[in-house]
Amino acid sequence: MNKKDSMRQRFTLSSLLSFGMFFVSFEYRSITLLKGVNALSEADLNVIFYTLFLLLGLPISYKYAKFTVSHTGMVLPHFFVSLMLNLCIGSVGIVGWIFFSVRISRAFTIGGIYLGAWIISISLVALFVLLLVKRKSMIQRFHYQYGR
Repeated sequence: MNKKDSMRQRFTLSSLLSFGMFFVSFEYRSITLLKGVNALSEADLNVIFYTLFLLLGLPISYKYAKFTVSHTGMVLPHFFVSLMLNLCIGSVGIVGWIFFSVRISRAFTIGGIYLGAWIISISLVALFVLLLVKRKSMIQRFHYQYGR
């Protein structure tokens, strides 16, 4: 197999990074610069996207609670739903982590599960505290919008 055929078989996507300085080839195994220097391994990418996915649950849940409390005026049910939404996003992230990290190593998988559990726990506490602090302003916005 020559070099041209192997390039066709690999899934690659070249893109121009900031200000057109580097071309990056996204491959199955790692991100490499075109000169062949390994930048990030598959494990590094797994951890980065896993952490970002888990942290994404906090703003999504907060936006949901803020929107629904501001439009309905009901605090407790929407706070509970937003906490469960955050927990579900975290659970989906952990299941995805288990699915993709098992092929790397068992210790890597278990470490990621612990990382995810801590991120979810901290995110739930932060969301609960943030919602309690912003509760009055959300209710005031509801009364202001609907005059009730």
